[in-house]
Amino acid sequence: MSELENYQAADFAQKCGALLSKIPGVFSANVSEDELGDIAEIHILASTRRNAKQISRDVQSAIAAAFHREVDHRTISIAQIDSAAYAGVDDRRMRQEARLRYAGMNVSMREGRRIYQVRLTREDTEFTGEASCPNSPHQKRRAVAEATIRALESALSLEGELSLVAVHNTDVAGIPIIVCAIECPEARDGRLLIGAAHYMRNDDEAECVVRATLDALNRFCGKLAVRD
Repeated sequence: MSELENYQAADFAQKCGALLSKIPGVFSANVSEDELGDIAEIHILASTRRNAKQISRDVQSAIAAAFHREVDHRTISIAQIDSAAYAGVDDRRMRQEARLRYAGMNVSMREGRRIYQVRLTREDTEFTGEASCPNSPHQKRRAVAEATIRALESALSLEGELSLVAVHNTDVAGIPIIVCAIECPEARDGRLLIGAAHYMRNDDEAECVVRATLDALNRFCGKLAVRD
């Protein structure tokens, strides 16, 4: 390989590593090429907050989108550690940059059913989830939670992995709250993820359901926030 080719390979590997380091949950990335210029190995140091398969899919998608190269998943090696144990990263800053925000909700009618579309954003990217229900208060709460979960799955690469167990109005010491329970196989010990939101009389109940749903997943991935 010529000196120019060596420089170009090093330049690509550096740019690729810098890009992959921006993926949520990734602390650092190292990319190497073989003599033909194909990607030989990708080594990732990542947080335990995300599933390794999700990170691997993000790595493949990022390289395909930015460099128009296909990556064999077998070339990707991911080591995961607790973010608190890695002194080289400001975990609070990482979560701040990666977090999702509630951007709003659309409500419409279709074939006699009420349709809820929940919108979440991360920087300039919007993720939308949709669910429908008959026009009843209990079904409305469940549909809003389901729509929020669908948007979350899209944003977090968890398609089909989150299941709504229950969403209810209740009260604690006379204080009205909405509680949401979600099942997620990636959660530690397989426990339910529980979230809650304080429901004031002048609040929009549907938005409170969204906040309770985000609160449940926030404990799992630390990347969610209500609207600023």
